[in-house]
Amino acid sequence: LIATGGALGDELSSLQLRLRKVTRDRKEISQALAALTAATDALLRVREMLGKAGSWSAADVWLDGGVIASYIKHDRLDGAADHMVQAHHALLRLRSELADVAMGDGGALSLGVSPTLRQFDIWFDNIISDWMVRNRIRMTEEAVRNTMNRLATIRRELQDRDVALTRELGQIEGRRSLVIEMLAARD
Repeated sequence: LIATGGALGDELSSLQLRLRKVTRDRKEISQALAALTAATDALLRVREMLGKAGSWSAADVWLDGGVIASYIKHDRLDGAADHMVQAHHALLRLRSELADVAMGDGGALSLGVSPTLRQFDIWFDNIISDWMVRNRIRMTEEAVRNTMNRLATIRRELQDRDVALTRELGQIEGRRSLVIEMLAARD
C-alpha cells in the first residue's frame, strides 16, 4: 500500500514512523516511572530509619541516654545508611531513565554522619556530640524530603507526557486506519 499509494502511501509511511516513535517514547516513560517508584520506595525506607534514629537522638540529647542510646541511635543510622546506598543506586538508574526521555536527574544524597563522629558520639557521649549527630540527622531528613518532592514533580511531568502520548497514539492509529481504508477502497 505504501509503495503504490502515492500521497496516501507517503502519509501512511509517515504515520508508521510516528507510531513507532510514540510507542518507543511511551515505553521509555514507563521505564522511567518504574525507576522513579523504586527510588521513592528506597527514600521512604531511608526516611523511616532516619525517623527512628531521630527519636533515639532526641532521647540521647534530652534524657541523657548515655552509651546505650547512642549505640541504638547509630544502629538506626547504619540502617539508614544501608537504605541510602539502595536509594543512591535507584536514583542512578532513574537518572539514566530520565536521560532517555530528555528530563533532568533524580539527584543524589549522602547520609552525612562520619564514622569519626559516630565513634566520638558513642564513646565520649556528651551534649555536643549528641547535638552534632542530631543536626546531621535533621539535615539528611531535609535532603530526603527535598529529593522526594523533586521526584513527585518528575512523576507528574512523566504522567502528563504519558497522557499526551496516549492521546497522540490514538490520533495516529485513527488516521492510519482511515488512510488504510482509503487506500484499500482505491483498489
